[in-house]
Amino acid sequence: MRFAIFAAFAALVFIGAMALGEEPLFALTPLAFIVPLLLAPIALLILRPHRWPVRIAGGIAIFATFALGVMAGDAARRRAFNECVGTAWRVQLGIDDFHRRAGRYPATLAEAGEVPCTRFPRGTILRYELTESGYNLGFRDFLIHWRGSEREPITAHK
Repeated sequence: MRFAIFAAFAALVFIGAMALGEEPLFALTPLAFIVPLLLAPIALLILRPHRWPVRIAGGIAIFATFALGVMAGDAARRRAFNECVGTAWRVQLGIDDFHRRAGRYPATLAEAGEVPCTRFPRGTILRYELTESGYNLGFRDFLIHWRGSEREPITAHK
C-alpha cells in the first residue's frame, strides 16, 4: 500500500516538475534546488515503515523524478516554441480568414481553427487577445518575443 502511495506521489511530482520546467530558465533558479529538498522528506515519511535503504532510495527516486520532470517540461517548451516559429503565420492567416468569413475576429484561437504549439499540461504557448481594433497574437521565450496583429505579420523582436 505504501508503495502505491509513493508511486502516486512520484507521478504528481513528475507532472508538477514538468509544469515548472516549462517556464524559461526555471532550472537556473534557486527554486529548482529547494523544491526537491522539500519533497524528499515527504517520500521518506511515506516509506517510513521500511528500512533506511528503502527510504533513502525513495528520496533519491524523488530527486530523479523531479529532475526528469523539469527536463521533460523544458523539452516540451522548446518543442512548442520551435513549432510556433514555423506555424504561427498560418494561425494568423486562419484568424484573418475567419474575420473575412464571419465579419468579426474569433473570440478564441480554437474558434479560428486548429491551435498548434501545445505543451503538456498547460496547452498552447500562443497568446491571443482581442483589441478594440482587432487582435494581438504572440509567443515568447526568455530572449525572443514574436508578435503580430491585424495590421502586421507575426515577427520576432528581441
